Amino acid sequence: MAASAKGRLVPLLAVAAALAAVLLYRAPFSKSLGGEGCSLLHHDHFWIASDRVVTLGRVGPAAVEVKGGLVNAIAVGDYRNFVLRRPLLDYGDAVIMPGLIDVHAHLDEPGRAEWEGFSTGTKAAAAGGITTLVDMPLNSYPSTVSEETLKLKLEAARDKLYVDVGFWGGLVPENAFNPSALEKLLNAGVLGLKKSIFLSLVVLSGKKKNENIKEEAAIRDLERAMKDTKAGGRSEGAHVHIVHLADAKTTLKLVKDGHIDMLSSDHSPSAPDLKLMEEGNFLRAWGGISSLQFVLPVTWTFGQKYGITLNQLASWWSEKPAKLAGQKNKGAILPGYHADIVVWKPEAEFQLDESHSVYHKHRNISAYIGQQLSGKVLSTFVRGNLVFAEDKHANAACGVPILAD
Repeated sequence: MAASAKGRLVPLLAVAAALAAVLLYRAPFSKSLGGEGCSLLHHDHFWIASDRVVTLGRVGPAAVEVKGGLVNAIAVGDYRNFVLRRPLLDYGDAVIMPGLIDVHAHLDEPGRAEWEGFSTGTKAAAAGGITTLVDMPLNSYPSTVSEETLKLKLEAARDKLYVDVGFWGGLVPENAFNPSALEKLLNAGVLGLKKSIFLSLVVLSGKKKNENIKEEAAIRDLERAMKDTKAGGRSEGAHVHIVHLADAKTTLKLVKDGHIDMLSSDHSPSAPDLKLMEEGNFLRAWGGISSLQFVLPVTWTFGQKYGITLNQLASWWSEKPAKLAGQKNKGAILPGYHADIVVWKPEAEFQLDESHSVYHKHRNISAYIGQQLSGKVLSTFVRGNLVFAEDKHANAACGVPILAD
């Protein structure tokens, strides 16, 4: 990432002798975003800084200039010697890194807002350092399988998003064998298509071309679909993404060895009664995990046993998910990118118990309740808006629905 980023960065000034430790990168443009009540910080032009900023392939002292919702410049080095003209939020030794992008979440609205909903789901995401979600087509009612149902989804999300939210469309017989309907769904703005097939494999297909995958020959068709995405193939330019890897030991080994290059929550809550808490029948209870607010500390807490780094964390949760979702201005702290940023303290430990503020609709159904975790989120910025800080959200929900071009 660092190598390719350098070609897009334009140094605008040589640093004077007193500022020799600082290298400044600046974006060529900025764009004003946001509105009244969107941010807990009453500035649209400011700097944030710390001794541990994850950017340009490194972790170290830096200051990030935010202007009009974008990262405008990065001062790398001893930023305390740099004379900054705008307000500065100095986070000391806390980590500043790209906001997390969760490409697999079920927000359940419209139709099942009693399970979660856009407001509570995106509030939980913001509290957990997630700045972008991609909503799955299932569990809402109706499912997102047509242009019309996507419009219902967008209407349900109006004025409820505390983070940016994109949408996957569902690939079902009703549209898979109807090219006109499928084209309308794609043109309406879904970021790709989800298809449930044999053994719970799921395919997200890119927007350019699509392959019909039949359940009775799932593995063979999956292999063919993957082959067709290569140069010269019928689906050249598309991506096939397999989810629902559930074996913990195998998954951890694949992540450690680099065979899995991104993580997501599969946040799939439900009404509490579907969990059958009193019955205790694991096989009959609703299987989804309510997890949006906790994925950062959970990943860090258990990842420390395997020696994961902050750069790996940013790659798995920001850079690679942004690429999958086709978000060219997200996933990194770079000039010209959206100022989607999380500030957190990896060393801060907390007990996830009844005293902890939880923003999911149903706070007590998460599998992580009762866990001792490391990694406290201090602040979350979405397009430069400070949407969460010190256990408080911004007054207005100003996240943006993300639609494919």
